[in-house]
Amino acid sequence: AKVVIDRAIAASDGGANLAAIQNTIYPSDVAPFVLDATSNEILAHGDPLQKQLVGVTRVLPFTTLVHVPTGGFVGPFTSQFELLIRHGSLDSYFDRYNNEIWVTYLFNDPFTGEVVNKRDLLVRHGDYIFGTGYTRTPDILAQYAVGLTIGDYRAYPSTTIADLNNRNSGLAYYPFILDADTYEVIADAAYPENVGTISTIFDTADKTIAEINAELDANHKVWIEYLGVDPTTDAPQYKRLWIVERYGLLFAAGSPISPADRVESVVGDAIALFVAKGADMAFAEINALNSIDPVYPFVFTYDPPHTIVAHGSTPAVVETAAESIQRANIPYDTIISNLANDGDSTSIIYTYYNPLTRSEELKTSYLERHDDYIFGAGYYTTPVSIAAGHANSYAQQVRSGTSIDTIITQINSLGSTKSPYPFILNSTLHVVAEGAYPELVGTSATEFIYTGNTSPLKFQSQIPYGIISLGYKFDNPETDSMQYKDATLFHTSDGHYIGSGYYTSLKYKVPTLASLLQSSYNFFPGLVQYFSSPLLSYPGEAYPFMLEYPSMRALVSGGSDTVSDLSSIINGPANKDKSQIREELNQRGFTYVEYTVNDNGVTRVKDTILIKSGDRVFGSGYYLTSDIRAQNAVQDTIEGFRQFGQSTFFGINTLNIPAPTYPVLVLNFTDSTIVADASNRNTEGTISTLINSTVRSSLETDRQIWIVYDDPSSTVPEQRIWLVERFGYVFGSVYVP
Repeated sequence: AKVVIDRAIAASDGGANLAAIQNTIYPSDVAPFVLDATSNEILAHGDPLQKQLVGVTRVLPFTTLVHVPTGGFVGPFTSQFELLIRHGSLDSYFDRYNNEIWVTYLFNDPFTGEVVNKRDLLVRHGDYIFGTGYTRTPDILAQYAVGLTIGDYRAYPSTTIADLNNRNSGLAYYPFILDADTYEVIADAAYPENVGTISTIFDTADKTIAEINAELDANHKVWIEYLGVDPTTDAPQYKRLWIVERYGLLFAAGSPISPADRVESVVGDAIALFVAKGADMAFAEINALNSIDPVYPFVFTYDPPHTIVAHGSTPAVVETAAESIQRANIPYDTIISNLANDGDSTSIIYTYYNPLTRSEELKTSYLERHDDYIFGAGYYTTPVSIAAGHANSYAQQVRSGTSIDTIITQINSLGSTKSPYPFILNSTLHVVAEGAYPELVGTSATEFIYTGNTSPLKFQSQIPYGIISLGYKFDNPETDSMQYKDATLFHTSDGHYIGSGYYTSLKYKVPTLASLLQSSYNFFPGLVQYFSSPLLSYPGEAYPFMLEYPSMRALVSGGSDTVSDLSSIINGPANKDKSQIREELNQRGFTYVEYTVNDNGVTRVKDTILIKSGDRVFGSGYYLTSDIRAQNAVQDTIEGFRQFGQSTFFGINTLNIPAPTYPVLVLNFTDSTIVADASNRNTEGTISTLINSTVRSSLETDRQIWIVYDDPSSTVPEQRIWLVERFGYVFGSVYVP
């Protein structure tokens, strides 16, 4: 980075000839840029994808960390951090640190929509600031964590070990230390309870102990791959581990391996198992995996109806028809043609259940034909990356010269019934194009944008980067109901915002928000107080907060409620008392609480997750409506079927829940026979009149639908019913509006 900046200063004559940089194409990851030292206006940029930002004022994110030399520690990686409090102001840091500083911040990659970790070197030279930076890849972050730990240990051995064991890190790249001879755990930043035990990381490594020791003897460092644990979820996770030998110890940190890199090898292993042991034994071993690792093998027959014969995550679906090739992103006939011969392979995208998140997500699977079977494995694609890429495809057309009016016409004629779909806002945040709801054209978008996780100030602070991330409640054309939507907007040079997003249940969103605050607190405790600021606070119902444990005193509220408003979580009215909440937090580390709040004069019930971490409890919640309760009931029933198969139906029939308290029912999709009814088990085996030809058509196309049903033979008033088709059954939940 220093070499790039020195060359940029020389090439531009110290800033006198900035055209030398603006007119030169540099590789994106090492491109220099130049700012006005007073206004922070971008004057030149070497990255061909960001030259259009010239003239824009560069504003660092509010959570930027400025690296501060510690003086006492030694080693190339050692530094402490200060939070950049004065938004975008760097003068005092340049004055204190000889005109040269490093900053670290999170950045939305415009091509993937993913949030990446960026690090920039900034050098003040006369009236200009010269900068360059790089993306901190998973491997780099792991190496950095190891280097930092070695540097600290070199100066203060006992203090470093004590610090690691007290860190309780929720970060993926946490460091740990082993004895080089015995592999005893000396320190572990994420799992200090392992100290004193013998590490098991080498049991699942891709190299033998002899191979690892040979590399350590020769080079004092080695990369291995092994099955570890993700500290953010405590779920199994494949990792690349960077190990460095120093002072008779092994310093290590791991970087997660992309699931996309694993699927072909998982399929290859499954085929090899089939060849070595035959169908019966191979399929039995796969079915016995019962894996919560999202990358698991599955096998189904090539010939229709493509019966599943082995499933590494949910053996209950064995002997049912494979849904993946019937509902994929490419036509069924094309998939079958692509797999016509032994050894043929193809990739497909579809929606399927993720055993790790316990929700349905987009899944990309690799399929390979062997004998009369299709062997597959897949990974779950982050919906935000799909939606962001979708919006960026339209934004890229505008950057390439296509008229914005042409794009607006294209989007308004889409008539989308599935997400993600695009939309466009003008400079005043009025809708000018809507892929699913063209009737909204001309209306203001602020009424929903500013009621989610984004305040006007937070929205404005993102504009200089050209990308805005936000979440809010909006109509979902697939469910005909309000759901939480995460969206990414690209700001065009003419002032328009081209966006796309994906829908998710707030039930599955709030754990992420709570974990976000937890990770922020573990990484930089002083940061959490700023969640109450206008820049980081959440104006909507789903916001993170922090409580003290065991007092459960509210410390930080990331939303519109004050910390005193949160006292009703523990003091009532709630569905659990203090002792029950504390007991569940101690036993499981988390719990859910329903409590009553006053929302602008309206009494509402909020479903809230609480996650315990040391002497802090992190939480987030959402309002429970009748629609959400019904959808949650159906989702929980589907999850139960995946776990336990048809025994779930027996459990439903024994519930005997009086209608209309969100009872669950299950129908056979083929003949409408009732197989389970939580409110009246006597209906089992009878024919339901719920599924008429219109409803059946919608379920065949969209797999889910809201209906209003008035049974003339019943004394129960008109009912609202949520129906979802899965595995040849229709799962439903009923309530009376």
